[in-house]
Amino acid sequence: MYMSYEFIEEITIKFINVKAEEEFIVAEVMEELVVAEVMEVAEVMEELVLTEVMEELMAAEVMEELMVAEVMEELMVAEVMEELMMAVEVEEVHTDETEAEELAIETYSEAINVYYYYH
Repeated sequence: MYMSYEFIEEITIKFINVKAEEEFIVAEVMEELVVAEVMEVAEVMEELVLTEVMEELMAAEVMEELMVAEVMEELMVAEVMEELMMAVEVEEVHTDETEAEELAIETYSEAINVYYYYH
């Protein structure tokens, strides 16, 4: 069976066109796969970034709570110190009163002794 040159050329051109179309379709599929992969990677990266942001927010919240606890502790210490200072002042006043009473008793005793000594 003999085939003409034009027929072979026509079949070759059709074959080349089919091959080119197949390669174009493969390229489109590859492009779609790459786009899908890029989108998936972007989505994963976005989720990782969001997770990291949430972790940072939680860490900041913990730090804030620690700072609040520290301030509360300092306030409690200041309150205790204030109460201790008040107690010391009360004790000093009480000590001053006691000393004044002792001095008065001592002075009174001396006065009585002087009174009896001269009478």
